[in-house]
Amino acid sequence: MDIARNLVGLAGALSAAWAADGVWGGGFANPATGRDTYRSHQEVLSESVKALSGGLQFAAEVKMGAAVGRPGSTGLSASNVLAGEALSADAGRSTLSVQRLPWWRSGLHADALVATLQGMGAYYVAGHLALGASGWAGAQWQAELKQAVNLIESDGTGRQGWQAARLVLTNARRVLDEDIAPALGVGLGFNALDGD
Repeated sequence: MDIARNLVGLAGALSAAWAADGVWGGGFANPATGRDTYRSHQEVLSESVKALSGGLQFAAEVKMGAAVGRPGSTGLSASNVLAGEALSADAGRSTLSVQRLPWWRSGLHADALVATLQGMGAYYVAGHLALGASGWAGAQWQAELKQAVNLIESDGTGRQGWQAARLVLTNARRVLDEDIAPALGVGLGFNALDGD
């Protein structure tokens, strides 16, 4: 019961901080010089793109990585996954290592990941980003997120759909990092998941 009360308290504190008049939400919605955080619209934009990029990387590498296998060590490629070819040394295993996914005990592993991806998509759309000549990249990014969701939802515990979804997310991150971020004047640099 104490854990539940603590979770409710944390949720309330986060909600208040990110409300339109909250410490973080107010600064995010109305950046201004003289603030400790979010001093300009460009800073908000930069933090938003970094959050999306890091979120995609975390979903593909950390949340999905152990359950579907690591591309770097298996010879995995987009063409062989989508073509249904052999995927790795343990390609005979057609099911996902569900126990390695978050929320697996409750059976909510797919729902949780889909909600994460849909949340990222909604966050992106809410930004009303003006990409100019790179508008195609925004459309491609959103299409890739939807494709990953469809692959996860349609494959249940099958491994190939999840592997394909992981590759699609990796590509979505590349589109964000290499096309969308530069179009917005955002330099991403390294993040905590990149290692040393």
